Amino acid sequence: MPGEALLRALWQRLQECTDLRFFEDWPLLPTSTGTLYRMARRCAAGSRVLRDAPWWTPELRAAIHKAGCLVVSGAMTWAEHPALGAYVHAATAGGLLAALRNVAVGGLAGVPLLLVTATVAERRALRAFLCQLRWFEGPEALSSEQCDVMRHLAVFETYGGGSAPAEGNGDVEPRFVGLHDDSQPARMLPPAETEEVLLSDRFLRADNVRQGELMSQFLGVPLLSRVDFLKRYVFQHVEGMEVELRNRTMQAVLRDLPALQAQDRTMQAAVSQLRFVPTPAGGLQTYL
Repeated sequence: MPGEALLRALWQRLQECTDLRFFEDWPLLPTSTGTLYRMARRCAAGSRVLRDAPWWTPELRAAIHKAGCLVVSGAMTWAEHPALGAYVHAATAGGLLAALRNVAVGGLAGVPLLLVTATVAERRALRAFLCQLRWFEGPEALSSEQCDVMRHLAVFETYGGGSAPAEGNGDVEPRFVGLHDDSQPARMLPPAETEEVLLSDRFLRADNVRQGELMSQFLGVPLLSRVDFLKRYVFQHVEGMEVELRNRTMQAVLRDLPALQAQDRTMQAAVSQLRFVPTPAGGLQTYL
């Protein structure tokens, strides 16, 4: 492999060339892994190389590398060239998704497999980077095709339903899924401030309210209202709940019943049919 001095001299000479197509088969791109990469044009089966970005976290960088992408070494600024944009993706969500699409074997079907060795922190970092408003509005807005690649990435974290804990560790390993699998029940976002114990693996986590809104608005993940969540996923399980959970849940429902009734006129009738009030005999009866 040529040394840095030789590469530097070669790139200085390349500044005189306006077209780099003659050099496309040459391994001239210095990457952060210390290897040189062939300049492949950014096309359907093209480049997996990205520009570096100083704001990338170590976890995001690790996820990018484990997915199979390469990053042009930030220290080697001498490798800049006006035509380099045809071979290296920008350090944006669109650039990253394009590189990931090129890495995936078998097209979109291969995208969910790109992060099999990524850690929980790395998957979360990748989701946090991609789910920013700047990537959905304005000049850097993602295309529908790029959003489709994002939906296939296994970076969306579910509640419950994780894998068994590792030996010596009582924590359940979080489960990450894509949004593309029609064979699985549709994933949803729960209402804000919902107790986690009430949520199954059909529900997705969001780092914050804004991230959930972006997932709903631009990636098509349904965001349930509290009324819909209660009627579809809580009320039918009330009688079988652990006592303290049932008490907390129904106390909150009764406290907010006027507001819930204003949203859905059937709420009071639905609550009136629920058995959750303890009886002297040890059973449950309705409240109203």
